[in-house]
Amino acid sequence: MGKKIALGCSITAIIIIAVIGSLLYFYIYVPAKDYMDEFVQLEEVKSLNEQIDNRTQYSPPVDGKMTSEQLEKYLQVQRIIHEGLGATFHDLEKKYENIQAATDDRGRQPGFREALDLWTDVIGIIVEAKRAQVAGLNRAGLSLNEYHWIRKQVLGALGYGAFGLDLEEMVGDPTAIVMQSLESAPPDMEILEHNRKLVEAQKAEIEKWVVISYFGL
Repeated sequence: MGKKIALGCSITAIIIIAVIGSLLYFYIYVPAKDYMDEFVQLEEVKSLNEQIDNRTQYSPPVDGKMTSEQLEKYLQVQRIIHEGLGATFHDLEKKYENIQAATDDRGRQPGFREALDLWTDVIGIIVEAKRAQVAGLNRAGLSLNEYHWIRKQVLGALGYGAFGLDLEEMVGDPTAIVMQSLESAPPDMEILEHNRKLVEAQKAEIEKWVVISYFGL
C-alpha cells in the first residue's frame, strides 16, 4: 500500500514538473527568445553612432539656456527621422499607443511577458530610425551628446519630464528596453522659463513627433 502511495506521489510530482516546464517554455522562454533574436539588431546602434561626424563632448551652458539655433537643429533632426521612416512611422506610433494603453489600463503596469509581446517587432523600426537620426545629426552638425541635452530641455519644457527610453542602455542590456517601459518616470525636472518660451512656439510640431523621442531618438 505504501509503495503504491509513494508511486502515485512520484507520478503526480512528475506531471506537475512537466506542466510547469511546459508553461515556462511557452510563456517565458519562447517569447524571451523571440525578443532576444530581435535584440541582436540593436548592436547596429554602436556602429551607427561611430558614423556621427561630430564626436565632441558637449558641455551644457552654465545658465542652462537653450538657444533658438539649437532648437531649430533639433527639429531638423526630428524631421529627417520622420521622413526617413516614411509609412513605417505609423507602425511606430501604433506600438507607442499599445505600450501606453497597457501601462495606463486600470492604472497598472504590464507584466514582463506582456511587455515582451508589446516590444516584439519594434526594434527593427528603432534601428531604421537610428540610421535616419545619424544622417540628421550629420546634416545639422550636432553631436549625440548635445542632441540628447537639447531633447531633454525640449521634452521637459512640454511637461514630459524623464520621458522615453535610453537607446544606448538598451544596447548594453537586453532587458533594459522592457524594464524601462515598466518603470514610472521620475518627477519633472526644473525648467527655465527661457527654454519654455522657445519650445512653446514650436509645440505643435514637436508633439506631432514625440513618439520618436519615446523610443530614445
